[in-house]
Amino acid sequence: MSGRFLLIFYTCCAKHGIDTATFRVPPSTDEDQIVWSPDSKGVFSFRSAYAQVREKQNRIGWHRTLWNDYVHPRTAATAWKLMHNCAATDAKMQRRGIRTAAVCCMYFKDTDELLHLLWACEFARSLWSWLAAKFGFRDTFQSTREAVSMAKGCSTTIRHMWEAAVVGGIGLCCVEIGSMQVWVETDSRAAMLAFVSSEVPWRMRKRWELCKRKQDFFLI
Repeated sequence: MSGRFLLIFYTCCAKHGIDTATFRVPPSTDEDQIVWSPDSKGVFSFRSAYAQVREKQNRIGWHRTLWNDYVHPRTAATAWKLMHNCAATDAKMQRRGIRTAAVCCMYFKDTDELLHLLWACEFARSLWSWLAAKFGFRDTFQSTREAVSMAKGCSTTIRHMWEAAVVGGIGLCCVEIGSMQVWVETDSRAAMLAFVSSEVPWRMRKRWELCKRKQDFFLI
């Protein structure tokens, strides 16, 4: 070991009242190794270091349903936003002072709340009924937790397929009924024409085409 490391080691021991003279180190010809104890393999990494210093919150029950290797990251990210109630529903815009009718835009019944759009809307119910029938499940669930629990006791493959279908269905509900909207506000006629005609810079063209297929745009 280097002299600097030994000095730090002895200083630390003395600070905590440990007499290093009483140490009995068995003779060995092996080289000393530095082990990072928080890691199971003893190897230091930025990931394990960040896990040690970050402020940890309570673990939520649905995190494994989203973040795994059988749900596409983009689909999981959309569902993650919806789980945190991040959707441009009419009811939410109305609470922020935007004048709009907070009514379900699909069948003009009930309030345009996220819970209704995902689980109670007629479009959502027909989707969940169809999906549940494909797996042989009942369509009695009214939340993500209840939906995921339908595959309890099934094989790992069936459970993963069902969870991926539920996550994808959540995103599909919001896209189809227009709750994943992007509100574009501009006083530039040139910018508005660019949005409508897709005359955007070539570097952004592919991403813009992808957005246009998935989002509804309001231009003011």
